Amino acid sequence: MLKEIIIALNFVVFVWMVILFVSILLSSENSLNKIPNLRKSVLLLVFFSGLFALCTFFALYFANNIKVAGFFLRLTWGAGSFCVASYFYTTMVFVKIRKAMFWIILQFVIASIITVAAFTPVGITNIYSIYPSVRDSGFMDIFFRLWLIIVILYTLYLSLDYYVKSEDELKEDFKYYVLSIVSYVLIAIVAGGIFPLLKMTVTLVAPSIT
Repeated sequence: MLKEIIIALNFVVFVWMVILFVSILLSSENSLNKIPNLRKSVLLLVFFSGLFALCTFFALYFANNIKVAGFFLRLTWGAGSFCVASYFYTTMVFVKIRKAMFWIILQFVIASIITVAAFTPVGITNIYSIYPSVRDSGFMDIFFRLWLIIVILYTLYLSLDYYVKSEDELKEDFKYYVLSIVSYVLIAIVAGGIFPLLKMTVTLVAPSIT
């Protein structure tokens, strides 16, 4: 029963991300337009969040077919990695850090490496069961989780520091954005970083609860 609930939740999240993506894309006037490139970075974050949920949905839906489910499970590494890179990009734009392009590109390069690694022995070596999650992983699994935790914590610090030091007008415009990002980050660290390191099945619900 729990598995079916998680499958449904991931599908709902995917649909919601599609709706959110389209609404942001078509909206001509909102607070995201006040900062250059913020709209673009948020669109990337929403897109990869939706992809993460969709891949998790298919991995669980085809759980009885290890070959198919395993393919989508490996793709969750890629989608999750690009979520982290997109969040980093969004934060750099939001806090207006100068000459941040090198670090932004670096995060997307790392995300690309992790995506490829997921399909090799250094990433996900063998998959025995999707739900409950039973698999052998290479050293990139630990690297992936630690990178996720470090990057997200750092970008969270930058966001909060910038928000606290901002003028009252800007705080009012972005207070809900900051609150949503804080919630997203804290859950992502636990569900996407800590739980996987502990080999806990609950990680499969990560996209839906973030």
